[in-house]
Amino acid sequence: MTEISGKSLHEIYKEDARKYKESIKLTGNFDKREALKVTIPMEEFDKLEKLALSAHTDELSVEKLQEQLNTAKNALTEIAYTRQEIWRGGTLVGFEATEDAKIASDALAAIGGDDE
Repeated sequence: MTEISGKSLHEIYKEDARKYKESIKLTGNFDKREALKVTIPMEEFDKLEKLALSAHTDELSVEKLQEQLNTAKNALTEIAYTRQEIWRGGTLVGFEATEDAKIASDALAAIGGDDE
């Protein structure tokens, strides 16, 4: 997940939402089990809406990136197992990894393990 100054975007959004919630002062007697109708300035509503949409967009972006990473890892894994025949004097003596397989193996090692 993208990080800004050591915090993930999720943490930043959560902190902003908490700060906003703490800034609202509710007074009066009301039953917490019933719906509460609150009137807020449109500007504040827009901020909350943007915050919610940003968090949702980030979640979708992370899911899409994870899907793309998994697709790339699957393709690299297939390539990493490709082998070529080794022939000596007309006799098949074994198999060795292709150059592409070596590159794919290095790429997989650089990507690292599964985070799922």
